[in-house]
Amino acid sequence: MAQFAQHNQRVVLVEDAGPNPQFSVQETKIPTYGDDEVLIQLAHTGLCHTDVAFAYGEWQQLGFGMSDGNCTPGHEGVGHVVAVGSNVANLKVGDRVGTKWLRRVCAECAKCKGGNEHLCRTSKIYGQATAGSLQQYVPSQASITPKIPEEIPLENAGPLLCAGVTIFRGVKQSGAVRGDWIVISGAGGGLGHLGVQFASKMGIKIVGIDAGNKKDFCLSLGVDHFIDFQTTPDVAKEVGRITDGGAKGVLVPVGTRSSYEQACRMLALGGTLVCIGLPSGSCTLPLELIDIISSGYTVTGVNASSLKHIDETLEFAARHKVWPKTQLIPMDNVQEAFELVRDGKAQGRIVLDLK
Repeated sequence: MAQFAQHNQRVVLVEDAGPNPQFSVQETKIPTYGDDEVLIQLAHTGLCHTDVAFAYGEWQQLGFGMSDGNCTPGHEGVGHVVAVGSNVANLKVGDRVGTKWLRRVCAECAKCKGGNEHLCRTSKIYGQATAGSLQQYVPSQASITPKIPEEIPLENAGPLLCAGVTIFRGVKQSGAVRGDWIVISGAGGGLGHLGVQFASKMGIKIVGIDAGNKKDFCLSLGVDHFIDFQTTPDVAKEVGRITDGGAKGVLVPVGTRSSYEQACRMLALGGTLVCIGLPSGSCTLPLELIDIISSGYTVTGVNASSLKHIDETLEFAARHKVWPKTQLIPMDNVQEAFELVRDGKAQGRIVLDLK
């Protein structure tokens, strides 16, 4: 650690998390790393809606946000290992790696030992209680640090570590197979546009829902039918017409109550609703128990992912060349980046250049 102890790095700090956060880029010491950790020099980091929700306090009433109101967000960082802890055997200096949602897990509980560390009850999260990937160097627990395949361009890799794996799991959990219909709300967004590409490569037919200005973008990625929610009087009815009765899977990666209300009316008999986006405040699904039982619906959710989930996603993305469509923004323009995501104006994924 001595070679880094005297050096500074640039880091994004969000102060006064809430309706009017203050963003700044400051210089701090390079963070330390433990015996079971590696130190990563980050080149890029994707910007997730979770980072925006933390910064603007969208989930504070759910008890989920920055612990002290001041923090460095981010969890989609990618770069190279520059230092290795004394107990690390699986990574070496120079490896292409990334961060993930989880900063640390206990590695001792049944979930961790079973390869489901994303369900560890004592896990810590990047950007919440510990500084995230909006900085030039970050420590990472080596046992849960993903390696980035050489086939994936580094500036495209970050969003695959959260948005990509989340929507990839969502497509798979929908139970849809080749020839089935799925619906993706927010098809042109950070998660949605990756879900469209993944599902298309699997031979699944896709109804994409988004604002009309994203129609061409969504169709270019593989959407079979596009619905403009701003101009379509009854979106669920239109889905039923297109799919002849409803979709095998309906994925909701956007955090709005209206999307969930519509989604529940889009399911075919035996269909699966995949909950991903988290609205601010409480949200109750308009599905009665009798509807779930009599129609054979399944309701599931996707949370943070394990290393095995990420490795599977990266392998599929590398093999099929599924890259996020990214808008690269300099680190100094961090406030602009957060506002683009907050206002739903980003097509694809915002990535910050940390160099």
